[in-house]
Amino acid sequence: MSPRGAPRRKARPAPSAQTSPRKKTPPGAGAAELFARLMDFTQDAVYRYTFAEGRILFASSGLVRILDLDCSPEELVGRKLQDLLIYTQEPGTVRKQADPKGQVHDFEYGFKTLKGEERWVLHDSFVTKDPATGEKVVSAFVRDITKRKQAQEALTAQRRQLSVTLRCIGDGVIAADRQGRAILLNKAAEELTGWSEAEALGKPLTEIFRIIDERTRRPGADPVRRVLAEGRIQGLANHTALISRDGTERSIADSAAPILDEAGSVIGAVLTFQDVTERRRAEEAVRQSAERYRSLFDSMLNGFAYCRMLFEGDDPRDFVYLEVNPAFGKLTGLKQVVGRKVSEVIPGIREADPGLFEVYGRVARTGMPEKFETYVAALRQWFTISVYSPSRDHFVAVFDVITERKKAEQELQLAAEFLSLVNECRGKRDLLAGATRFWQERSGCAAVGIRLREGDDYPYFETRGFPPEFVRLENTLCARDAAGRPERDTAGFPVLRCMCGDVIRGSFDRAQPFFTVQGSFWTNSTSKLRAGAGEAGRQARTLDRCNEAGYESVALLPLRFGDERLGVIQFNDPRPDRFTLDSIHLWERLAKCLAAALAKALADEERASLLQRAQEARAQAEAANRSKDEFLARVSHELRTPITAILGWHWLLRSGDLSAEEREKAMEVIARKMEAEKQIIDDLLDISGLVSGRLDIKKRTVDLGPLVAETAGGFRSEFQAKSLRLVCAPAAGLFVSGDPRRLRQVIWNLVSNAVKFTPAGGTVTVLARREGGKALVSVEDTGPGISHEFYGKLFELFGQEESTLTRTHGGLGLGLAIVQHLVRQHGGEVAVAPPVPGQGARVTVSLPLAAAAPTGSPPEPFALAIEAPPDFPGLLRGVRILVVEDDDDTREMLLSVLGHCGARVQGAVSTAEGLAAFASARPDVLLCDIGLPGEDGYSLIRRIRALGKGAGGLVPAVAVTAYSTAEDRAQALRAGFQTHLPKPVDPAELVAMVRALAKLPGSAAR
Repeated sequence: MSPRGAPRRKARPAPSAQTSPRKKTPPGAGAAELFARLMDFTQDAVYRYTFAEGRILFASSGLVRILDLDCSPEELVGRKLQDLLIYTQEPGTVRKQADPKGQVHDFEYGFKTLKGEERWVLHDSFVTKDPATGEKVVSAFVRDITKRKQAQEALTAQRRQLSVTLRCIGDGVIAADRQGRAILLNKAAEELTGWSEAEALGKPLTEIFRIIDERTRRPGADPVRRVLAEGRIQGLANHTALISRDGTERSIADSAAPILDEAGSVIGAVLTFQDVTERRRAEEAVRQSAERYRSLFDSMLNGFAYCRMLFEGDDPRDFVYLEVNPAFGKLTGLKQVVGRKVSEVIPGIREADPGLFEVYGRVARTGMPEKFETYVAALRQWFTISVYSPSRDHFVAVFDVITERKKAEQELQLAAEFLSLVNECRGKRDLLAGATRFWQERSGCAAVGIRLREGDDYPYFETRGFPPEFVRLENTLCARDAAGRPERDTAGFPVLRCMCGDVIRGSFDRAQPFFTVQGSFWTNSTSKLRAGAGEAGRQARTLDRCNEAGYESVALLPLRFGDERLGVIQFNDPRPDRFTLDSIHLWERLAKCLAAALAKALADEERASLLQRAQEARAQAEAANRSKDEFLARVSHELRTPITAILGWHWLLRSGDLSAEEREKAMEVIARKMEAEKQIIDDLLDISGLVSGRLDIKKRTVDLGPLVAETAGGFRSEFQAKSLRLVCAPAAGLFVSGDPRRLRQVIWNLVSNAVKFTPAGGTVTVLARREGGKALVSVEDTGPGISHEFYGKLFELFGQEESTLTRTHGGLGLGLAIVQHLVRQHGGEVAVAPPVPGQGARVTVSLPLAAAAPTGSPPEPFALAIEAPPDFPGLLRGVRILVVEDDDDTREMLLSVLGHCGARVQGAVSTAEGLAAFASARPDVLLCDIGLPGEDGYSLIRRIRALGKGAGGLVPAVAVTAYSTAEDRAQALRAGFQTHLPKPVDPAELVAMVRALAKLPGSAAR
């Protein structure tokens, strides 16, 4: 039989007579013959030898084959086994493997045949005694396992080579078994994880290979677990970091693959990974570099164009834009050019600028860079261009617009010539004659004239090219106007009314295209302008006369030096299209030089009259002092007059002898006069803020229409008292950014003035409309109008048209000054229509519209103060209020007002008393004066806020004080008050504020 563990072999035919030297066994041999044939059949060796000497007693043919001997098995009998082979191990090794019974099982050992060939065998044996001699005999079974051992050695070498390879490669490699336990780590894996292979073997991979998401810092998904579950190759997501055993964090890239057995079943997984920290840093550096390049490309101020030149033979015919930067569009005005031919983007450019194509084509073909300056007629711009070729037939142009520089160079040249002329001239006449000649020659206009200001008129002082009759007519009209006898046309307009005065004063419509920012007027076609003109054109009588004289191109440039309005330079030419905006700007700049020289010349002429001017200045100063004295007298008058009515009606009320109608009238008069007193105080405070530059403005989005309507409606009683008619038509959706209280103050002042100056039965018109990007509010009355003398003083402080003693209208003369300041703080302007005696007055306020209407809930309208409704006892029902006020009358009034509205009130006269009352009453709302005896109100609120929430330290608090400036309000809010209510206190406003702080239903937080 075969040794233990040997695989069964296929049966083979028994040896024939030709293959076996054995003789035919007699029939009596039986079992011995069968055993011998069996031994010849098996490939394994069976033999017996003496235990003591190792002499062979029996050997099968398999032993001959294994030992590679050239003899028969019978010839081995009697020979010693150690003589038939060469031991590579210590003799007796097999015997040493025997168990106590002398048996050897599955022992592998190697040897060399006598021919020198290495063999490996699997040995099994047992020991018995010979019945005849009693000698120990070993029976052995041996299988040749040389091929298997060679395969094992090859596999071992292969594994050893693989292990060496894994340990030598730079990537980390970890192998895991089916349970996810580590079975191999190469050197790179040891370094990256911080685990040695000996320490890691058998440990869960999640303990050795700990990964996180670099962005979220959360643990990453185990790729090996997914491989074992799904049997597919898995890769880590980007932004994966490996946390080594010592806490070091490295960015890695990895993948995991299954290990399959011969049947294709997953028996483990192998994980490969590498440290990509430096690569990530490099990638990030490259990304940042690309971003910097793109940022530089996008933000560079120079234009950039990468183009491909298109040739017909050697002739550059066109080019295609491949890439441009944002500055390209800004500098050229061209958009969406990438992928398009320049001939499509700018039709006719090749014919207009052939030299540009020659340069670009030459650079694209030769590769030699060039830099040049050129005027591109198709774009009407000067450029400086650097062009180079990155590859054949391609070019890159980096350019900048130098039109302004070129203009500046031309301007400098002209300015140098003009300044030389100015320096050579002596006196006003010489100066203006030389300037007129210079401008006519340089401008190429047929006629140039300089008109100097004389009062409100501008007669010609120096002309070149104008027909004499034209000049005489203009100067005659000026003389008649100066004499108070202006000539009028059939429509009643003064014939002399022209653009000259508007240009000098700057009182022109900047939205009109024929005015420049500097206030110059110009047109290239008086015929077109006259045909399409409206009111502005009808006023421009100079244009009518110029057009009638055959002039199409007309320009009027102001001569102003600082605040001095000196005159006008006039250019006339019968040809249309003589001017460009650039040429007008150039003449404007030279006009400033002439104005400076002219101002000096005029100053020289006036030097003799300095004494008279000083006397006039002294007189003006005295007049200003008188104005201040008159103002103080008006303040006294305006304060005393309402108090007289208040005292009188108060006395009558106390008498108790008034009818219900009389009592109602008394209350109405007292309320109105108190409002007037409050307005006077507010105006005085506003003037103080105006002078110091600290008027309080709190802007938010305001719908101007409702505010105008509500404010105008607040004068209902005044309109009824004077039988005035109110026309109020505000447009909807006029959103502006402003302080609703201050805007109401502006409108209130204007309407108040209109009511004041409109006689009984007259009309006051209040309009609000949109015009362009402006909201316009106009207030017009049918009163006596404004005199020419007072027109220029409308916005002066303390200015009033009537004298103090003989005036028929009240007021301090502060309203329009305050209006102008408030409107300007809102970015707007105030304009008063030119005076026409007996035709009333019209004041227009223009404010910039808000950039966009508010989304969501509409803007909170500015509500007028509303009298308490008839059921006012319920307004503050149950609200606990502590009033700290040292003035007894004021404190009692506040307690009475709040008590009548249902509040539970308590008063205190000092900080100490207020703190005691606060501790016992724990009010819902605190009203506190600032000027208290001992410790002021700021100290009181700070001490209350220090109590903390549990002791009432968060109680809503109002500073009720006569300190009413913006700085006072800010100080109160910093101290801890929620809001600031200046005295005199409007009860309705006070109640509304308390309701808001107490968060009662229907109240609105302020």
